[in-house]
Amino acid sequence: MSVRICHLERGSRGSVIRRVRLVGQTTSQAFPAEQVASGVDPREAARWIRESLAQLRDGSSVAMLCLDTDGSTCAWLSSPSEDPTIINVLARAGGSAGAGDEGARGHAAFEFYAPTPGESSIEALVTPQARGSTALATLRRPASGGGAEGPRRLAVMATADVPARLLIDALDDEQVPVDATGSFWHAMAAAWDPGAKAPAAVTEGSGPIQAQTVPGTVATVVIEPRGRLVWCWSRAGELLVGGSMRLRTGVPAATAEEGVEASSTAIFGADEVHRLATEWLSWSVQTGCSPAHVTCIMTAGDPDMVSEFGRALGRHWPQTTVDAVMVEDPVIATLSRVAERLELSPRDGTEGLSARRAMVGLSTRQGRAHRRMHLWKSLAIAGAALLAVTLSVKLRSAASAAREEAASIGSASAALVKEHFPDARPGPGYSLLQATTDEVARLRNLAEPPKRAEPPMPLLEELATISMVTGDPNYSLENIDLESSSSAVLRLGVIANSLSDAEAMTEALNAIAGSAVLRWEEPASYDTTSRPGKFRINYTAKWAPRVERDGGKPSGGGS
Repeated sequence: MSVRICHLERGSRGSVIRRVRLVGQTTSQAFPAEQVASGVDPREAARWIRESLAQLRDGSSVAMLCLDTDGSTCAWLSSPSEDPTIINVLARAGGSAGAGDEGARGHAAFEFYAPTPGESSIEALVTPQARGSTALATLRRPASGGGAEGPRRLAVMATADVPARLLIDALDDEQVPVDATGSFWHAMAAAWDPGAKAPAAVTEGSGPIQAQTVPGTVATVVIEPRGRLVWCWSRAGELLVGGSMRLRTGVPAATAEEGVEASSTAIFGADEVHRLATEWLSWSVQTGCSPAHVTCIMTAGDPDMVSEFGRALGRHWPQTTVDAVMVEDPVIATLSRVAERLELSPRDGTEGLSARRAMVGLSTRQGRAHRRMHLWKSLAIAGAALLAVTLSVKLRSAASAAREEAASIGSASAALVKEHFPDARPGPGYSLLQATTDEVARLRNLAEPPKRAEPPMPLLEELATISMVTGDPNYSLENIDLESSSSAVLRLGVIANSLSDAEAMTEALNAIAGSAVLRWEEPASYDTTSRPGKFRINYTAKWAPRVERDGGKPSGGGS
């Protein structure tokens, strides 16, 4: 497999594509197009990329789409949260909470490079949020001392990415997916940061800079022959901040003195180091960190100019080690080193992608596969809707048939009721069913034989029996309640002169032969308050069953 990185150079504001290059581990080729004002057509560039990749053994995709720093900027922003939505609103609104005048520079840059979301993207160079977190969850909370902590300064990268979007969509139409998209700052951090996690074949020492372990923040400086200095800070291969500046161009003094013809190239020295150190100092104040190691990748030219630049950088940024190397083309060397690392690294998905390693918005841009997925989802929803409509039509038809059948049954029932029960007439609030039910009940009652009346109880006989007992002068009858119903409760009130008379009355009532009651029950206590000196007893009893009164033989007549 031969990994190819597509390097996209845009205009100063990133509105058009100026140049497209495919860079591999050892080769580089550019799209054959003139530098015209209208720029390169993304469809033609995509077609050329597909044809170039077809010549490789495995040219199914572009490993990385690298955007040049032209049309991009990196500035700081004060934000109470790291949520992308809040950062986009603050950056494009032109103000930030508690930023004051210090945020004006960043906001002006955002307005120039990223005025609207439709033609640009803004991403904070922070670690990705944990799954399930929300914008409110990332707001700055009060400190332990009780005071509210102010907004946090964040490094934010703004990019005019319309050309990149057009090229990604054109590549998608050519069925050439882009695995990831990043800026040249991301490529510098991944290629030259000695602390980046690299495959074993790279860490053995391939390339102009020997791999080593450098803790903390690392600065990388790339000086291009066309007169541009690009720098970035990184930690473990992850981009922290980045920037660029224009340089003078011309023929170096040493080359001119030797009388050798040389093309115009970038000229750099102590003045450029002053500018770079000033910008680094401002970023160090905003981010709270500074590089402890500097890697400089410069174009091949005057060695004296390179050594002077390194010495000046060491003086203006003390206690920092500086490594410098001269290559033919620093941009191609950087991209080739990234391609070498990608060649030996496993392919990672976009899950949990960080803005410090790639441009998240462009890396996760939806393409043909997503549109196909949405198409199948739409077809599935349309099929479900069609099935629901068909089912509803069938249910409606079944309901209509059921209503017709119910009406037919109702008409037939009404005819039968009218024929067999002419007196059953419905009325307001009185249905035919209820009228028929009542008529059937009436006719059933008329058809049933009369119920046999219950034989009367022997009231007179029982009264005579009680009179025989209560006729004694030691007793007086207060009340007697006898009912003819077989289930009635019989009551008897007797007043005795003494306790012994009261007890004897109970025995006498239950010992009389020929009584029709089961047993007279006396109360649990006697009433001695209502009649002073007397004992009032209230007896209760029930009629004995007729079989027992007749001596065990059922009787059908009265008593």
